[in-house]
Amino acid sequence: MGLLFRNRKLAVTTVRDELGMTDGNLASHLLKLEAAGYVKQGRVLVGLGFELQVKITEAGSVAFRGYLAGLRRYLEGLPEAETATLGEAPASDAAPSPRSSASARS
Repeated sequence: MGLLFRNRKLAVTTVRDELGMTDGNLASHLLKLEAAGYVKQGRVLVGLGFELQVKITEAGSVAFRGYLAGLRRYLEGLPEAETATLGEAPASDAAPSPRSSASARS
């Protein structure tokens, strides 16, 4: 949904390739999203042939914005230590890793 939210409309093959999904896996996800009213699929004339495209609907945009708002609220409620960037510890909790202290002893 994030890919479609950002781009609004894409070729199904682009969505498949960007997400690294198989055709069958993507098709089953798109069917569920279409049944929920979040996306629409259709064939569009491109050049000399047709291309299957998928676009996010207004209901899909509203639902995705709601999801993002909920995710933000959740993340804002986490303690600072849980939101630190991977590999970085808050200054008060900084301690040498077992590897660095073991190599210092060598």
